[in-house]
Amino acid sequence: MEYYSDADNTKSPQANSNSLCNVLLVSVPHGKRVREPLGLAYIAGALKQNGIAVDILCSTTNLLIEEKHLQNISPKFDVVGFSATTFSFPKALRMAKVIKKNNPSVCVVLGGYHGTFAHENIMKDHPEFDVVVRGEGEISFVQYLKQRFHFGNLEVAIPGITHRFDDKIIIGSQRPLLKDLDSLAPPALDLLPERENYSTFYDHIKQRHVTKLSLISSRGCYGECTFCSITKFYGNRMIRCHSAERVINEVESAVLQFGVGCIHFSDDHFLSNNSRAHKILKGIAEKGIKIAIKISSRADQVIRSQEYLPLLYNYGLQQIEIGIENFAQSALDRFGKNLLVEDNIKAINILRGMKIRVIVDFILFDPWCKFEELEENLNVFQTLPPDVNLRKILFSTLRLLPGTELFDKAVVENLIKSDCSYLPTFVFKDPDVGEVHSFLHGCKNEGERILDKKKVHSITRFESLGMDQYQQNGRNSQYAQNGLMKNFTLIQTNKLNLNLFKKVLSLKKASRGKKMPMIDLQQIKDNYLIGLDSINM
Repeated sequence: MEYYSDADNTKSPQANSNSLCNVLLVSVPHGKRVREPLGLAYIAGALKQNGIAVDILCSTTNLLIEEKHLQNISPKFDVVGFSATTFSFPKALRMAKVIKKNNPSVCVVLGGYHGTFAHENIMKDHPEFDVVVRGEGEISFVQYLKQRFHFGNLEVAIPGITHRFDDKIIIGSQRPLLKDLDSLAPPALDLLPERENYSTFYDHIKQRHVTKLSLISSRGCYGECTFCSITKFYGNRMIRCHSAERVINEVESAVLQFGVGCIHFSDDHFLSNNSRAHKILKGIAEKGIKIAIKISSRADQVIRSQEYLPLLYNYGLQQIEIGIENFAQSALDRFGKNLLVEDNIKAINILRGMKIRVIVDFILFDPWCKFEELEENLNVFQTLPPDVNLRKILFSTLRLLPGTELFDKAVVENLIKSDCSYLPTFVFKDPDVGEVHSFLHGCKNEGERILDKKKVHSITRFESLGMDQYQQNGRNSQYAQNGLMKNFTLIQTNKLNLNLFKKVLSLKKASRGKKMPMIDLQQIKDNYLIGLDSINM
């Protein structure tokens, strides 16, 4: 069996008999969307810097890692570490059980957001895991491995580590955040699959798809979003940055080594310091590197950065992903965004005016969503340009994550209806909203089967100005080669989705407090599905 784990995508993960120990890091996929395991690449860089042999096993658009892929691997390694989110944790647990069944002596480690917030329950309920690395793991993980394999003493508590010793669970103190990010080793990108095995980016200047690589220039977030666990993961609202020089050198090295055409800075707030952002992009351009740049930001940062954005665009900035979240003020307040609806609309218009593509992150439904908020959002949806992806927005639902304020609130109010430790789903306080949500998602699921047959299902993200990034289930490169989806297809689906939303809200408004008539719902759904089926490619 072949494993997509290193540069040539054919070799199985390799062990080194001369190392202190051999470590395999596994990125556990959630669903079919695949991203580079950048966090694991940084962990691997730290291990390599300390002379510890390491390899990475991760999914690509051509292969999703499953339990069966680990059956014959674990004997080669002393340690297998998983990075998992709340939603991928069940799969990580199944994989850990496979490893322990085949080789009980392997040390199984869990890291990431879910492990950080649920470490005590995980260690108590799941003996398959020997260690949980909490928070930033570069220093903590290395220290644990040295304590285990060099000193042979696990009786001590290690900052940032929760681990087993005999029949005890030892919880180390919270490790202070590293002040100087430049002291960290560069991410071991050479251990990841070739760039072609991940999603591409459409460079609208070069008018073609290019390979994309993600990098991190800073860590942390100053926001107070009640649905997000980033600030609790790091323990504060501070943003720590790599120096501009370090970032520029990493980009240059990545371009020379991998030939990428786009760098995605996956920082939460690349524009938190405009002069630094300008220095980085200018420095990249001055080295003769002509690549597309993609970043993430907030609406208020976009507004404050208006004077810098034309300069950044000239240096390659082509796309900004913004956490708009909602167009109802009461929802924004509930989410702790500290923004006005007008700010969100203004930010979108600023970027469109500068021909910078906009990706909108949205949360239309959450347990406390009110019917009136859906109507407020509809009013704004009807004013948006026809090529903003309404499909992504209309079916967006809050993911309740352990460690967040809204998760805790949902637990207190008894709104979570599944295992709240792993895959929390919720009930709506307003049954009318719940009925609308259920109907829309039923239409979405049936519609996806139609779009899949028409090969439109590959589109999970449309970009403003009609440019589209392809994310076909395991067949991304095929669609990247086929060129861009025509903009009229997006406009057609937007019209259908908007009409679907309008019709169901109108029907629900006429039947508040009671179930919507099934015959009317069926007619709305039938018309929607017929419309999707009639789309011409």
